[in-house]
Amino acid sequence: MVQNAESLKEMRLKKGWNKTVAADRVGVERMKYHRIESLRQPPTLLEAINIADTYGIEEIKVLKKIFFGHNVQNVNSREANK
Repeated sequence: MVQNAESLKEMRLKKGWNKTVAADRVGVERMKYHRIESLRQPPTLLEAINIADTYGIEEIKVLKKIFFGHNVQNVNSREANK
């Protein structure tokens, strides 16, 4: 993730998956995946790790997105200023 995180929906669509396929690969029910993707419900730590593995991204990037929002650049700036 650089300045703005790529959304789960964008990553899913790049793979050509519908939500059912993505949910199966992540290991959650379709409705749970929908709530995670639409930012209505945060994933558990295990689900975040599974999402990272499914989309081939680093777990820490998923965790930063979940806990600090979409603009990871701001998080990195705050960490550098400590």
